[in-house]
Amino acid sequence: MNAIIGSSRKVQTNQVFFIRLGRGGEWANECIEQGVIKLSFNSVPEAFCVNKTWDRIREEIYPDLAPGTVTNFINQIRHFYESDEKILWITFHDNRLWWCFAHPQVEPQEDGTRIRQVIGQWQCININNEPLLLDRLSSFLTSIQNFRGTICQLSEEKRSYLLGKINDETLPEIEATEEAFKNLNDSLLHLIKFIDQDDMEILADLIFRHSGLQRISKVGEVLKGFDFICVSPLTNEKIGVQVKTKGQKNEFKAFLDFTKNLEDFKTFYFISQANDFDIKEFISSDTETTLLQERYQIKEARDLCQLICDAGLVTWVIERAALKGLGKK
Repeated sequence: MNAIIGSSRKVQTNQVFFIRLGRGGEWANECIEQGVIKLSFNSVPEAFCVNKTWDRIREEIYPDLAPGTVTNFINQIRHFYESDEKILWITFHDNRLWWCFAHPQVEPQEDGTRIRQVIGQWQCININNEPLLLDRLSSFLTSIQNFRGTICQLSEEKRSYLLGKINDETLPEIEATEEAFKNLNDSLLHLIKFIDQDDMEILADLIFRHSGLQRISKVGEVLKGFDFICVSPLTNEKIGVQVKTKGQKNEFKAFLDFTKNLEDFKTFYFISQANDFDIKEFISSDTETTLLQERYQIKEARDLCQLICDAGLVTWVIERAALKGLGKK
């Protein structure tokens, strides 16, 4: 293990080879269970490989094939025979990526194939014991399965991506995007303070429409206790919504008292740019805990910023804030 795992427990290698274990991966299960990597090319004498007389393969074994094809064959054989124990090998089997390091000694088999013993065992998990499932890997890597030969070397970009997955690391590009997204959310926190009550209602309506809910109350309609009412087209359940530029404790208490006995509503939303209370303040019993958790959703400023991004409403907020923010300090 010292050859493959650094002091930080991370898998390290400067070179990675993909190996197809048999035609269509027919040897994969056997090789994984037995802890070996396996190569065919039965027509190539073992002596040619051991003595590294690669030109004899070209001249005596494949004299009628195109030079490029023969060079490809020779390179695959050389990778198998000349790669040391620091080279990482990967294959794909049973909807997983498998990886290993192998001892350098090549062992000829009676059937003409060759094997190398795996150091330890084949692995299909990352260093934190999470499975390396194919549907969680980019086709940027998994497309290497389309290679028509047996062994091929991964590019530097693919090697870096692979090690990131094995070591359970976040890609630098993802980290940069997450940081940009956080900065966007922070900026939205400052922008939404310029959104007035009328625009807050419009914003909430747009967010709910994006989630697939349909408004059934008319725009501009004055409703007791609600700013608007939605319905789920799939379940026909009603949702009552109240929107405030700044949610005060007494406003939510009034909303709670008005709505808690309305049995024809499934859920109630209290949406605010900023709340000055915690919903736990209104919990006085286990019954009320269940009631509040199941039927009431409080969306504050940070929640609003996330919903604005999810609904693709950033440009709308910028435009409204620019308009309503004129002259404000």
